[in-house]
Parts: sequence; C-alpha cells; structure tokens
Amino acid sequence: MKKALRFYQDRKITTKLLMIFCMFLLVPSICIFLWAYENSIHDIERFISGSALQHYNQTYDFLLNKLDSVKEEADTLAGNPEFRRIVSRDREEYSDYQQVDDMYSLDDILNSYQNRLNVEETIIYISDGLIYSDRMRVRPFESVENMDWYRDFSARRSFTAFYASGNLLEKGAFLVRKISHPMHYDQIVCVIRMEISDMAEILSNADISEECITCIVDEEGGLVGVSNPEAARLLDLNMLNELPLTEEFTEIDMGGRRMFCIARALPGTDWTMVSLLPYQVLDRISRSQVTTSFVVLLAMVLFIMLAIILISHTLLRKIEAVMNRMKSVENGEFSPMPDYMEGDDEAGELTRTYNEMVYTIQRLMTQQRQTYQQLRAAEGQILQAQIKPHFLYNTLEMIGWLNRVGRDEDVQFAIESLARFYKETLKSGKEMSTLAEEVAHVKTYMDIQAFRFENIRLHLSMEEGCGAASMPKTTLQPIVENALYHGILEKDEDGGNIWIVGRMCGPDVLITIEDDGVGMQEQQMRDILIRAQQKKGYGIWNVHQRLQLFFGEEYGLKYTARPGGGVCVQLLIPAGDKP
Repeated sequence: MKKALRFYQDRKITTKLLMIFCMFLLVPSICIFLWAYENSIHDIERFISGSALQHYNQTYDFLLNKLDSVKEEADTLAGNPEFRRIVSRDREEYSDYQQVDDMYSLDDILNSYQNRLNVEETIIYISDGLIYSDRMRVRPFESVENMDWYRDFSARRSFTAFYASGNLLEKGAFLVRKISHPMHYDQIVCVIRMEISDMAEILSNADISEECITCIVDEEGGLVGVSNPEAARLLDLNMLNELPLTEEFTEIDMGGRRMFCIARALPGTDWTMVSLLPYQVLDRISRSQVTTSFVVLLAMVLFIMLAIILISHTLLRKIEAVMNRMKSVENGEFSPMPDYMEGDDEAGELTRTYNEMVYTIQRLMTQQRQTYQQLRAAEGQILQAQIKPHFLYNTLEMIGWLNRVGRDEDVQFAIESLARFYKETLKSGKEMSTLAEEVAHVKTYMDIQAFRFENIRLHLSMEEGCGAASMPKTTLQPIVENALYHGILEKDEDGGNIWIVGRMCGPDVLITIEDDGVGMQEQQMRDILIRAQQKKGYGIWNVHQRLQLFFGEEYGLKYTARPGGGVCVQLLIPAGDKP
C-alpha cells in the first residue's frame, strides 16, 4: 500500500488526474458497460419484439378494415336501386338497344365501386340473357360454375366469402358475394378482386427489416399475399399452415433457422396472418445498439482524457514556470515572474505568492547588505578606538623618556613612525588594504615597539604576487600585538621573534604569523576564538569575524602550536578581489 501511495505521489499532476479518472470513472464505466451489454441484448430483443408486435397489430387491424370495407361495399352494391333495377328487367320484353344501354350503365356502376374501393376488378356473373362482352364486367354464369371456389361457395349458407388462387383469377385475394335476383330464384354472384401489389404493400408495413416476412395463408397452406416474395421462396408453406395461433411472438425453428413467429386468424375468412422475424435481425440490431453505446462511451472517455490533458497543460504551464524560477533561486538568481502569469486561479495565486517571496528576499538581502556594511564600518571604528588609547599613551611616554635621556634622533624617528602608524590607521573612506600595506603598517608598529622593548625582531617574507591581495584594513596589526604582549613579553628572558610569511595557495594567499613566545596549550588554541567572542574582545575576534564577513566562512584565523615553542596563526584570504 505504501509503495502504491508513494508511486502515486511521485507522478506528475497530469498522470495523477488520468489515474484518478481511470480509477473512479473509466473502470466503473467499463464494468457497468460489460454488465449492461449482457443484459441489454435481452432487453433490446424484448424491445424489438415489442416493436415488431406493434407493427403486426397495426397491419392486422388495417387488413381487417380493408376486408371489412370490401365486404361493406359489396353489400352496398347488392342494395343499389339502379343495380337491382337493371338486373330485374325481363329480358324478353325490351329491345337489344335497351339491353346494351343497361350493360353500359351497369359497367359504370361497377367501375364506380371499383375506384372507390381501390381494388383491381369488380365482376358480376349472371345468367338471365344479358348481352355479354369480354371488356365488360358482366359475364356469363356458366364460366364459373365448375370452379372449386364456386362449388365451395354454393355449399355455404353465408352471403359472402373470401378466396384466393382460383383458376378464374391469378394469385391473389378476392371476395365473393351472393346477390338474390329480385324476380327469380336465380343467383347473381359479385366477385371483387383485390390487387396483389396492394396486398403486399399492406403486409410490408408489419416488417421491421428486409429479412422479415409477413404473409396471409389459407387453410390449404397457399399464400394469399406476402410482403417479401423473394424471401417467401425459402418458407415451408406446410409448416406455416400448422403454426399455432398466438397473441405474441414465439420462438420457432424453421428449417434450422431460429425465428420469432406470430399467427392470427382473420375473422370472416379461412385465412391466417403470419409474421416471421429472423433471430439474426434482432441480434444484428441489438449489437448495433451496443456498438453505438460503446462508441459513445469511447468518445466520452477520449473527450474527458483530452479535457484533462488540456486543463493540466494549462495549469502545469504556470506551475512549471514557477518551478524553473525556484531552481534559479537555488542558484542565487532572484527574478520575479511576469505579471501576466498571475491570475485568480490556484496557479495564478502560486505565481503571485512566489513573486511576493522574491520581492521579500530581495528586500531582506538589501537590508542585510546594508547591515553588514554598517557593521563592518562600526567594527572598524571600534577597533580603531580600542587601539588608539593604550598604544598612544605608551608611545608618548616612551618618546618623553627618549627626550629626557637625550636621544634626539630616536625621538624624531619615533615621532615619524607614530605619525605614519596613525595616518594609516585613521585613513577614512577606505575599508580594504593590500597585504603589502598591511605589512608596512605592522613594520611601523614594530619599529615603535622596538624603542620600548629590547631584542624584539620582526622577520618578513612574501612570495611574488602576494602583496596585491586585498584584506580588511588593520588585520595583521592586532595579531602581531597579541603575539607580542601575550607571547614574547610573557617569557622569562628578554626579546623574541615574530615571523610573517606570505605565499600563494591556489586561488588564495596563506599568511602565517609565528612567534617564539610562551605558547599555549592545545585546548587553549582550540578555544581562543570562542573565549575572545565571549569576552567581547575587539582584537582577535574582530579580525576573525571581519575576514568571514568579507570573504565567507571558509576564511578566518586558525591557531596551531609552533614547533620549538610559540604560536602559529594562519590567515587565508583570496588572491583576487572577492565581493
């Protein structure tokens, strides 16, 4: 768990956002999709079956209305006064001309009914001596007496019946209507034949795809009408005639093909309306719906991922810019971000906070530099104030003594040396000196001290190039003074030596100040700078601190024991100028 959490914490913001998206949105969405995929197939099948059932019911109702309208028009024709007037005439009592006129009148009546019903043909079969013609819709009774449908119809007690596929007509459906002769017992038969194309169009409304088949089957297994003649060739007509009547689609196996089927009888006929829905249609539509859902899900995922990348890029652009500037801060470069990078969002707030931090650091650095400068100036003044009193008093006393004993030349030399010493010490507006100037300052100091203390010797040795190195003013003199008073003058015997050696040490100059005085214990040398600080001493501690303030903590004083007795002080300064 800790490794996973650590792995997450180490990722970039864009990767984190994508990981969160995948964890809390993408993975659950895929799981839900897979679960829904298995369940949606059955749901879609039920939906499509319901849709097919709806189409079937609408077509079934429309077909019934169509058959009822044909039957009603046949009844209306049978009760038409003009029709009954013409067919009730006594053929022997009126002329041929009148018969022909009646034939045309009767043809007009039938034509009117035919157009109103939108049927293919309306025919009257009669046997009472009317004049017949092939183009007319009145035909002799003898032409249908031997037809199977007529023999069946004659045996019926009903006035109407629907038939199909007789010898009289091509394949299709037609209505037969008995019309009683008003004067005789002879029967008049009206036949209304519906158009095959019209029947196919009606049945095609029940199909939800091209592979579906809707047909009308008579009691003998013959096709009365079919929505898809090409597909109907593959049907087992005998099996269709044996299908059970149902109110909903049921699954059957027709010649190895899995199908959904529904069959209902058409009232007033011997026909059955059958609709067949191949399973592969449902399966294809179901998978199409699932595929569409998957494409939508995939598009949504890609859109969200793209949005995350764009948002993170916009956000990270500012954050990365701030990070780069922070890396520059580590290298000592304090530069603020441009103002246009600021804003009201979190990234803009981060930029604004960074700029405020930079401005604060710059202000503090300026204040620190000013403080250091003031500190260095004050410390130099304190040092000078510390040096002047006791040294001046002692020197003046020494000059007075030389004057009393009549050493006029020494008096003059001592006065000139004292003047040079204080001229260098009190020089204003100059914080730095060269090593050569510091050495000359120390030599002047030792020349003055030589009048007070006998056998004090100063030894100088400088490598070429060392004299130009810069250092804080009045650095060497306090060290030499400390070696004189706390080293050489503490010895039992009089006199001693002080050595000042300068040599190049890479980019720095190493200055060594040694004396042959009483020396110090090792622990004393380790603690000398600490004790000097604690005692608020202005000499050695001041020199050490000023060196570090000017050049850095790697510079300053280092005390060690001198072989043969005494103390060795090492002082390291840069060979060139160092800010």
